[in-house]
Amino acid sequence: LHQALVKDDRHQLQQLAHKLKGSAALLAAQPLQEAAQALERADETTTPTELESLVYHLLKQLQPLLEQTHTKVS
Repeated sequence: LHQALVKDDRHQLQQLAHKLKGSAALLAAQPLQEAAQALERADETTTPTELESLVYHLLKQLQPLLEQTHTKVS
């Protein structure tokens, strides 16, 4: 996500968001699914600042899930 954001690679961001949205749906992680969907819907009119905000929000929603997974694996 970070590399795609830095490169302003919107196609890559949309692909990653789509994959995360599907994974979030399987895990019933609604906030993450919604954040991924918002990023996936970003288009060429979305400013770089808005994209950064969408990515930040998605990562914020992903963090608790990653922490839970790490705790269960450890």
